[in-house]
Amino acid sequence: MDQIKKYNELKSHFNESDLEIKYIFEPNLNPLDSHQYSKIKLKHIPTGKVILGDKHNTQIENGIDALKELISYLE
Repeated sequence: MDQIKKYNELKSHFNESDLEIKYIFEPNLNPLDSHQYSKIKLKHIPTGKVILGDKHNTQIENGIDALKELISYLE
């Protein structure tokens, strides 16, 4: 499955108003570096659970991991 479809499928488990998604800026990287915004901070508003996705070099991979972790936490 394409990564964007996977991300959207995982995100569809939640109401939009229940998630706060922030992309974390890495100021110590070169401004043209594509990894500058690769980290993602995911907050599940009803529970207050915060997950940081930072294992991969892309936002989409980190977003998928964070959403999977949140789904697992809530089960």
